[in-house]
Amino acid sequence: LPPSVKELYFIQVGAFQNPADADNHKAQLAIIGLESNVEPTTLPDKGTWYRVRIGPFTKVEDINRVRQTLAQNGIKSNLVKAKAEKTSKMN
Repeated sequence: LPPSVKELYFIQVGAFQNPADADNHKAQLAIIGLESNVEPTTLPDKGTWYRVRIGPFTKVEDINRVRQTLAQNGIKSNLVKAKAEKTSKMN
């Protein structure tokens, strides 16, 4: 990514308390040709949840194409904005 890109987007297609459910959802996405990642996250008062996300994306066209594929397969999704990793400050 060019250094000028400050914002990344992910398409979140699910969040599960059971990691096996997240893995199953990831497998369903693979069947329709979409590569996704399972990200564990700890929520206050709710414990660990496993988010299934596609991305990151920097181009609106790519986001729209993937969301169209999801919609055609009856899969709900949410667009999530994520700040790019601040790798420059780690040096």
